[in-house]
Amino acid sequence: MVYLKSIIAGFAALSVFLFLLAVVVLVVLAFNTPQSQESSAIGWDPISLVRIRPWWLGLPVAAFAAGFLWEFRRLNR
Repeated sequence: MVYLKSIIAGFAALSVFLFLLAVVVLVVLAFNTPQSQESSAIGWDPISLVRIRPWWLGLPVAAFAAGFLWEFRRLNR
């Protein structure tokens, strides 16, 4: 039961991390987009966000591990 609760806490931490990451990326891209008077199109390509960089894969793993270990340590006391 300790492991199940820890896994659920890990997935909860992962989902919160991914939501906050999406919000931060969209806000940063929206504010860093140069405004032009000629068109009303956005100045960044959303498809470019899909490119996977190797170190990005460690961030979700770290978020899951942090949530898992936090709950596991708390339940083992």
